[in-house]
Amino acid sequence: MSRTTQQQVMHEASPKTGKVDFKKYLKLKLKQNYPEILGHTQEVHVMIRESLDLPKVPVSTLIQEPLEDILEYVTAEGKNLRTILPIMIAKGFVGDYGKDTLLIGALTQEAHEFSKILDDIVDNTDKRHNKDTAHKKYGLYMTLLTNSTQMGAMFNLVGQISDPYIREVAQTWGPFLREISKGELADIHMEADGNRGDYWRKNSCAGANIDNGKIPTLNDYMHMIDGKTSSMLRTSFGLAVQVAGGSLDQIMYARKVGTATGELHQITDDFNDVYGNPILTGKPEGGDFGGHKTGNFVVITLLNSSKVDITDREDLLRDIKMGNAFGVKDALRICNKSKNKEIVTNEYNVRLKTSLDTAKRNLQYMNDKNMANTLGTFLDLYIQRDH
Repeated sequence: MSRTTQQQVMHEASPKTGKVDFKKYLKLKLKQNYPEILGHTQEVHVMIRESLDLPKVPVSTLIQEPLEDILEYVTAEGKNLRTILPIMIAKGFVGDYGKDTLLIGALTQEAHEFSKILDDIVDNTDKRHNKDTAHKKYGLYMTLLTNSTQMGAMFNLVGQISDPYIREVAQTWGPFLREISKGELADIHMEADGNRGDYWRKNSCAGANIDNGKIPTLNDYMHMIDGKTSSMLRTSFGLAVQVAGGSLDQIMYARKVGTATGELHQITDDFNDVYGNPILTGKPEGGDFGGHKTGNFVVITLLNSSKVDITDREDLLRDIKMGNAFGVKDALRICNKSKNKEIVTNEYNVRLKTSLDTAKRNLQYMNDKNMANTLGTFLDLYIQRDH
């Protein structure tokens, strides 16, 4: 693509604010160079709906059973990124792909919806993208039953993978689901919520103070998001290449891209929870503080930095333990102090650069260099988002 054409795409993907929209950019690049991938999105969503035993086209909620109603709610089409990215990865590394790769795209989207429900329950979150979370709208029991249905649907999709890959996919998908659960458990362990019961008061951050060694470190945080977030993209990117006939080296490169992409997503998501625009994030400002979460990148950075005044560190931990309106407001005040925000931003930029460099370095092993450059630019734009 010529530089002029690339500039035109960037301009077209920019709203009135002048900031390039990463979703619009990716859609325009696919429309221009890989229209067949965009054409697969509806096909993949049909696969998902059939795996859940839903009709191919949504029908009125007035004639649906309760389970169908909630499934329609949680599977509503969103950005389609998790559907498209595994297909793009397979196309870039291998050059060709078939129905099995589309099934991996469907699995990835279904896994995202599955983990999103778990995450919202664990965090007791009421809103996501300005929309009630499933357990807020339908109640905890209905939502947990829906989560079980989604797990069954994933193995329905796995069962459609062709030989000789079905065995490898099944053996990979089970451990991946365990990784998600371990990541969520680590996230709970990092909560400073004294109301979860005696076990958590003794064994989680509910009993932490600045000096007793119970404050999670940045390494603890990276381990937690590896299971909670990166494991899904690492698994799906690797499987997408594998079922397309990729080599062991190509599978390894794809998995490394997935791990790094997951890190970029979670770190920016945590940063925007504190410093982003709540209208765009669709979540209340400082929502993680209200959830007693120390497992947020901003919080962990400040609690572990010797450059932060000890009073600020102690007050921030106290605020998160409270988790009430006063605690959230005061935690935001501490995080937005110019010195503290600078400390967080510096660490944030270092972590993003490390993950971004890893992703781009492994993308360069793609046979399709245009796809590698497209995905590299997409990641550049993605980490600039404020929602």
